[in-house]
Amino acid sequence: MLLFQWGISSYQGRSFNLDITRQFILEEPENEDDEYTMSQLSLSFFFAPTEQTDRIKDSNQWCRTPDELADFETFIIGNDSYRAVAEVRPFKVVLEFSGV
Repeated sequence: MLLFQWGISSYQGRSFNLDITRQFILEEPENEDDEYTMSQLSLSFFFAPTEQTDRIKDSNQWCRTPDELADFETFIIGNDSYRAVAEVRPFKVVLEFSGV
Protein backbone atom coordinates (compact mmCIF):
# COMPACT_ATOMS: atom_id res chain seq x y z
CA MET A 1 0.00 0.00 0.00
CA LEU A 2 0.94 3.65 -0.39
CA LEU A 3 0.22 6.34 2.17
CA PHE A 4 0.24 10.09 1.52
CA GLN A 5 0.15 12.13 4.71
CA TRP A 6 0.54 15.78 5.57
CA GLY A 7 0.41 18.24 8.42
CA ILE A 8 2.28 20.26 10.99
CA SER A 9 5.06 18.36 12.74
CA SER A 10 7.52 19.13 15.51
CA TYR A 11 10.54 18.14 13.40
CA GLN A 12 13.39 20.63 14.03
CA GLY A 13 11.01 22.98 15.78
CA ARG A 14 7.75 23.42 13.95
CA SER A 15 7.42 22.47 10.29
CA PHE A 16 4.93 21.45 7.63
CA ASN A 17 5.45 17.88 6.44
CA LEU A 18 4.45 15.98 3.30
CA ASP A 19 5.20 12.28 3.32
CA ILE A 20 4.72 9.37 0.97
CA THR A 21 5.20 5.92 2.45
CA ARG A 22 5.26 2.50 0.80
CA GLN A 23 4.47 -0.42 3.07
CA PHE A 24 5.75 -3.93 2.38
CA ILE A 25 4.57 -7.26 3.75
CA LEU A 26 7.76 -9.24 4.25
CA GLU A 27 6.22 -12.40 5.59
CA GLU A 28 2.64 -13.52 5.93
CA PRO A 29 1.62 -15.10 9.21
CA GLU A 30 1.43 -18.86 9.47
CA ASN A 31 -1.87 -18.71 11.33
CA GLU A 32 -4.67 -16.23 12.02
CA ASP A 33 -3.41 -15.19 15.45
CA ASP A 34 0.05 -14.11 14.25
CA GLU A 35 0.81 -10.67 12.84
CA TYR A 36 2.27 -9.81 9.45
CA THR A 37 5.96 -8.96 9.29
CA MET A 38 6.00 -5.53 7.67
CA SER A 39 8.38 -2.73 6.77
CA GLN A 40 8.03 0.67 5.19
CA LEU A 41 9.97 3.14 3.08
CA SER A 42 9.08 6.78 3.75
CA LEU A 43 10.06 9.91 1.86
CA SER A 44 9.35 13.02 3.94
CA PHE A 45 9.60 16.65 2.87
CA PHE A 46 9.81 19.35 5.55
CA PHE A 47 8.87 22.98 4.90
CA ALA A 48 8.82 26.14 6.97
CA PRO A 49 5.19 26.62 8.08
CA THR A 50 3.20 29.48 6.59
CA GLU A 51 -0.22 30.97 7.22
CA GLN A 52 -1.49 28.85 4.32
CA THR A 53 -0.09 25.57 5.69
CA ASP A 54 -1.34 26.43 9.18
CA ARG A 55 -4.90 26.40 7.81
CA ILE A 56 -4.52 22.87 6.38
CA LYS A 57 -5.88 20.10 8.59
CA ASP A 58 -3.50 17.17 9.23
CA SER A 59 -4.70 14.11 7.37
CA ASN A 60 -3.77 11.22 5.07
CA GLN A 61 -4.92 9.19 2.10
CA TRP A 62 -4.27 5.53 1.32
CA CYS A 63 -3.80 3.81 -2.03
CA ARG A 64 -4.62 0.17 -1.37
CA THR A 65 -4.31 -1.39 -4.83
CA PRO A 66 -2.49 -0.70 -8.11
CA ASP A 67 -5.91 -0.06 -9.69
CA GLU A 68 -6.27 3.03 -7.45
CA LEU A 69 -2.93 4.54 -8.45
CA ALA A 70 -4.18 6.99 -11.10
CA ASP A 71 -6.85 8.34 -8.74
CA PHE A 72 -4.27 8.50 -5.93
CA GLU A 73 -1.93 10.61 -8.08
CA THR A 74 -4.81 12.92 -9.04
CA PHE A 75 -5.74 13.25 -5.36
CA ILE A 76 -2.18 14.22 -4.37
CA ILE A 77 -1.71 16.78 -7.14
CA GLY A 78 -5.09 18.37 -6.37
CA ASN A 79 -4.65 18.32 -2.61
CA ASP A 80 -4.34 21.68 -0.80
CA SER A 81 -1.31 20.43 1.15
CA TYR A 82 0.61 19.58 -2.02
CA ARG A 83 -0.41 22.77 -3.81
CA ALA A 84 0.64 24.89 -0.81
CA VAL A 85 4.26 23.77 -1.14
CA ALA A 86 4.55 22.55 -4.75
CA GLU A 87 6.83 25.43 -5.73
CA VAL A 88 8.66 25.74 -2.40
CA ARG A 89 12.00 24.13 -1.71
CA PRO A 90 11.88 21.96 1.44
CA PHE A 91 14.47 22.72 4.10
CA LYS A 92 14.91 18.99 4.73
CA VAL A 93 14.19 15.72 2.90
CA VAL A 94 14.38 12.43 4.76
CA LEU A 95 14.33 8.91 3.28
CA GLU A 96 13.80 6.25 5.94
CA PHE A 97 13.37 2.48 5.88
CA SER A 98 11.99 0.86 9.04
CA GLY A 99 9.95 -1.98 10.45
CA VAL A 100 6.30 -1.45 11.24
